[in-house]
Amino acid sequence: MSEDIVVYYWEYDDPDVQQEMGTAIAQQKQALLRFKGTQKQVLAEYSEHHDKKHKDLREFKKAVDQAKHTGATLVIPQLQNLTRFESFTKPLLDADIEFYCLDQPRVNRMTLGAVVENIRFLREKHSRLISEGLARTMAQLGNPNALQEITKVNKPKTESAILFALILSPIIAYYRMQGYSQRRMAQTLNDEGFSAPEGGHWVLSQLQKVLDRVDMNDVALTLCSTLDELGTKGYNHAQVAKALTAMHAKSPGRKPWDDYLVDKVLERLQVIREIADFNEFVVLVYPHVQKFQASGLNDDEIAQRLNQEDIEIPERVIWELAHENEDEVKTIDRKEWEAHDVEVARRIAERRKADISQFVHPQTLQRSEVLFKEFTGVDIAEKAKELSKKAEEEL
Repeated sequence: MSEDIVVYYWEYDDPDVQQEMGTAIAQQKQALLRFKGTQKQVLAEYSEHHDKKHKDLREFKKAVDQAKHTGATLVIPQLQNLTRFESFTKPLLDADIEFYCLDQPRVNRMTLGAVVENIRFLREKHSRLISEGLARTMAQLGNPNALQEITKVNKPKTESAILFALILSPIIAYYRMQGYSQRRMAQTLNDEGFSAPEGGHWVLSQLQKVLDRVDMNDVALTLCSTLDELGTKGYNHAQVAKALTAMHAKSPGRKPWDDYLVDKVLERLQVIREIADFNEFVVLVYPHVQKFQASGLNDDEIAQRLNQEDIEIPERVIWELAHENEDEVKTIDRKEWEAHDVEVARRIAERRKADISQFVHPQTLQRSEVLFKEFTGVDIAEKAKELSKKAEEEL
């Protein structure tokens, strides 16, 4: 090992995760002080914050370059699981430099290639086992379309989770304005009586998943008109990513824009639009469908009334109709209601109501409405009454 060293420190963006994982830079510097008992000369120190996927490690690449150009040894006080990520291993393998990991000395220039190859093998094995397990499940169920069935089951759950994040968003915004850490957010949610998704008390890991959804929702809604405009111009996802980077648009988790992230945001925006579309149907139209039913009209007659009023079939109902057949996904291009459409809409509406009652405690809804009014001046309850009254007059 060279007497000259270049040191690379890193820690997670989130202080709560730093504490859990023990990756705070202060702890790493203490470890380096103990190591420097061998009187090494520190040429430079680099440090940066990582997200959980360890992408775009710019300072790390600078540290590798300096070690290569000076012939110094790169010292990494805290390796942890960085060898799982190509953004870390590729620069080291390409540079072919001496490096030393204080917490895992056995990972070095001579062994890194074998470590990376072993991780790749384990990933492929894991993926193969999942595929084989799914194939066995399909065979046991006698259903070659099990994956499609899983999608049908998961979609309502995904929608409910996104809807919960939308409802919780004003509360999270308020906590962030107060400067709360994630741990304090979870504790405050519990102290103030807000139930976690599907009931129960909040824990940090559960809150972090909801925060990811909140951030993704915020970005999708904020960039809605921009994404529509770029799409109208015929931009592909890579071009959209470049445009969003140029305008310094906020991204989910502060990740660099790329075509994958653009795809995820567009996908989320589509789900939010479907939720809004169907919720509008549930709030404004479905109560009247129930009244029609209560007055003795059958589904054929209800469908005729909906067509007479030029009420469009919600996208969410069209998706459900398209995925009803286990053998293939159908294309639904008709515009007029049929009796079966009414039955499907009724089923989704009742399921949506059940999901909301399961996911969202009434107190959470009430608190969200109060904060939303404080932030925007809009009274959601009054707005809903106004829209419902208008719809009733039109029908």
